[in-house]
Amino acid sequence: MAGVRARLRAVGGSAARVLVAHGLDDEARAVVRENGLVAREPHPRTPRTSALRVGVLGAVQPSKGVLELARLVAADARCELHVHGPRGAYHGDRAYVDALEALAARAPNVRLHGAYAPDELPAVLAGLDVVAVPSRWNEVYGLIAREARAAGLPVLASRVGGLVEAGVTLLAPDDAEAWRCALDALAPGRGAPPDARAPRSAAVAALADQLEADYLELAARCDRATTR
Repeated sequence: MAGVRARLRAVGGSAARVLVAHGLDDEARAVVRENGLVAREPHPRTPRTSALRVGVLGAVQPSKGVLELARLVAADARCELHVHGPRGAYHGDRAYVDALEALAARAPNVRLHGAYAPDELPAVLAGLDVVAVPSRWNEVYGLIAREARAAGLPVLASRVGGLVEAGVTLLAPDDAEAWRCALDALAPGRGAPPDARAPRSAAVAALADQLEADYLELAARCDRATTR
């Protein structure tokens, strides 16, 4: 509407900077409104085994770096990689998924579990020792990283996009040696993994209230502009 300039809303500072860089608003007017986390009942933690149980959650795609991490873990008998997520074609191309499935067929410590329902997430996290987010693109928010931290798990993540704001251990996505060392530091016998529990992001109800207030403010400014 003429005379009314809405502020840019983004789920994190990294996302806001990208949008500002593309001319959608200026940085002084950008407002960060995080996604909320759904409150979930905790699930009893599965006792640790002789291997470090590393989890990757979400769709298997080239941008997520799952295959690259799987190749790293497959060579380390002290680790297990548990991939929880759908394995569909990527823009019609199944080469990446096929390579991961072929690797899992010959590496017993790479295990593919398929998709999970949202209410199954607490049980999935309870069976892991650490969550990895080896993304190779700029994640906008990093919801899984934040969910895992809220559940008390350590998180290793690529130093890209919104993941840098998730309060997790950050690693260069292409530095295989750094990832290997980080996993080694968490291996059984090196001491219990630290409790990574962190203050939760805003609850969904609080987020909804915040967004409602934003829209009401915009509507009021539109009303004032039309009555001038």
